[in-house]
Amino acid sequence: MLLMKRATREYTQLATQIGISTTRLTAYLALGILAETKSALRKTSQDFLYLRLFYTEAFFGWNGEDWPINTFWSLATIAGLALTTDWARSTSPAAKRVLTPYLTIILCFILVPWSVLLVIAAERLTVSPLATGVNEMNDFGCCAQGLVFPRHKADDLIQWFEKSHIGFADSLTEQYANDRGEQRWALTPSVLQHIGAKSSKADDSGPAAKHQKSVAETIWNSAFELNNAKVLRLEHERAALNAVAIR
Repeated sequence: MLLMKRATREYTQLATQIGISTTRLTAYLALGILAETKSALRKTSQDFLYLRLFYTEAFFGWNGEDWPINTFWSLATIAGLALTTDWARSTSPAAKRVLTPYLTIILCFILVPWSVLLVIAAERLTVSPLATGVNEMNDFGCCAQGLVFPRHKADDLIQWFEKSHIGFADSLTEQYANDRGEQRWALTPSVLQHIGAKSSKADDSGPAAKHQKSVAETIWNSAFELNNAKVLRLEHERAALNAVAIR
């Protein structure tokens, strides 16, 4: 409880300093990647709560709320294959000889379900990865590191933190956004990486933990590894030259 109060207080103090500053946008960063962030901000809508520079793909699997649409497409695939097979058998003597009723049953009720299971096993981000650039991320975003906030949102966030008193910054921020229908964006691939081994939250390492590691040790962004250091360096140098030219 004391830890949660301290976390909220520290985040509130930081947000207060943002509120009295004159910058239009503020990023909570240890090390900023300026060029990528500026480019992403130009692609977002004008009214948003934050741009996320880091997230973990751990929460982007096949979630429970996806089962209706997944079931629909699985059944639609089976029905479509059955109808196509029936049409081929009725219009082509050669197809009728090859596509026997027994083979049709195997295709529809054995091969297709196994294919669906393979798609599920491949995980969601393998089958349908997030596009490179700016993506809407109003759900499953984690964590509070690397968020870029418009300055005018600082006052409302401060009031929310002060009213809540207890809680972690990421959870409180998401609750605030959900209650108000705030738009949230994320940059893909992530331009920040999490390398911490300990968390401000409860220590859950031990035999019962995933892979016997704490949550902090399993928070990772795989897409970050797609960043090219040479390209990023050139973008930084180009952005610095443009800034000097503007002055």
